[in-house]
Amino acid sequence: MDRILIFLRIIKSGDPKSMMRKMIFFVVITWLPLLILNLMAGSFLGKVDIPFAYDFPIHVRFLLVLPMLLMAERIVDRRVKLVVNQFETAQLLHEEDRPQFERIKKITDRMVESAWAETIIMVLIIGNLLFRWVTFDRTVSSWQFPNVDEGGNSSASIAAWWLLTVSMSIFQFLIIRWLWRWIIWFRLHLMISKINLNLSPTHPDKAGGIGFLGEPPAPFSMVTMSFGIVISAAIAGKVIFFDNKLESFYVIMGVFVLLCIVINIAPLLIYFKPLRITRIKGIFEYSALVQKHHLEFKDKWFLSNKTSELLIGNPDISSMCDFTPVYESIEQMTPFPFDLKTMLATVAASLVPLLPLAVLVMPIADLLKLLLGLVF
Repeated sequence: MDRILIFLRIIKSGDPKSMMRKMIFFVVITWLPLLILNLMAGSFLGKVDIPFAYDFPIHVRFLLVLPMLLMAERIVDRRVKLVVNQFETAQLLHEEDRPQFERIKKITDRMVESAWAETIIMVLIIGNLLFRWVTFDRTVSSWQFPNVDEGGNSSASIAAWWLLTVSMSIFQFLIIRWLWRWIIWFRLHLMISKINLNLSPTHPDKAGGIGFLGEPPAPFSMVTMSFGIVISAAIAGKVIFFDNKLESFYVIMGVFVLLCIVINIAPLLIYFKPLRITRIKGIFEYSALVQKHHLEFKDKWFLSNKTSELLIGNPDISSMCDFTPVYESIEQMTPFPFDLKTMLATVAASLVPLLPLAVLVMPIADLLKLLLGLVF
């Protein structure tokens, strides 16, 4: 996509202002024509049951979420580079595995820049256009279908045609492309996990030295939050405009939160096997080392009468104590490079966009009273 924008001279490679230009360009393409067409048709504030000005799910989608999805590109790219470089900086790679690691990076870069992937995404979007048109809700008149008869039949407005063929196509392209980038992120971890990583069972992060992978916020937190905002706005629109019950969407909201956890946590579960092997190997190796040290200590201080050293202040005693926290840290090592903090951050990122839905079932005053009661 960036190649097309560079070709059209909308953005410039390496220009720090390119992100702002990109966001403005897509807002102008997706939302501004809808505004102009509705002003011309008289359906901006009236004439239909759901005028354009009141259709907040559309405004949220193109004025808030779309820029967020674009902005997330820079955030995710920066985090991915930081993570990949950390494997080298932290000396997690053996010298003989560096060529393989470089190949993995090249494969990942090719997948990100794949023109074939973007072409397939476009084909999927075109195939989805007809499906969306057939399943569109036409029970009330709106700026998209101004004249709805009793049978639910209506001709689409020009603005609706633009929404379906241009605005929604661009938005869906960004959504599916993010799903593709998650697949790339998953495969990157899958390939790295197959390398014989130089994991340390005594590392204080209790994850062999790769605990940085689970450091919140997760790379895709902003993306999942964007998805949550879209879902929240869509549900609110169904409740307000079509009199649906919020309770009927509880399952969807629960599944969404679960998917957000999977999106952010699943790539890290790949390291279960190498971390588990490292922990077991560390327990056996350090157990043997501790046993050897303790036997030598026993031989020196209990079984031998030739020792002339003073016991008070002798470093042999402190070395006995030093082994205990080291061995305990190995036992506490987890087979996952994340902890409860990571899980809570992921759940929070998915739940925050859904919180405004509480206003639909509880007055704001009662909601504030409940929140203050929980805090104070």
